[in-house]
Amino acid sequence: MGEQQSPINVRRAVKVSVDFAVGWHEGRFEVEHESHGVRFRPLGSHWVKLDGERFELANVHFHRLSEHWVSGRRGVADHARPAGVAARGRLLPLRGSLTTPDFGENVSWVVMRDPVAPRDPLRGFVLAHGDQARDPQPLHRRFVPASG
Repeated sequence: MGEQQSPINVRRAVKVSVDFAVGWHEGRFEVEHESHGVRFRPLGSHWVKLDGERFELANVHFHRLSEHWVSGRRGVADHARPAGVAARGRLLPLRGSLTTPDFGENVSWVVMRDPVAPRDPLRGFVLAHGDQARDPQPLHRRFVPASG
């Protein structure tokens, strides 16, 4: 493992201008039980668009406590903050890793202030079945970009 491990504690962010949109809708998912939790693979199209480049959602899994911390505080599922969206490939300069084995450092993270998925239908499931979150990892030489 290298110096770009996730999650992190988001403390100071550098403001950047980005065009960001999320295409999330209710739909069907294929459910897979894995050694570290439950993973959902969409049967329809869900996506994230960043500065005109579209990234298709490959899978989703949930954590009882949020993965990334903000200003030294970890969010909980019933507050649904902060919610994380990850896509393999190029998103923002905040590079990181998968937070489950093999912890590969080929992920870019976008940490959302507000949830991108409907909160109420998921709350009970996440509290009952969400994965445990990994502790924050050192930021090292990375910086955290923020929009707005």
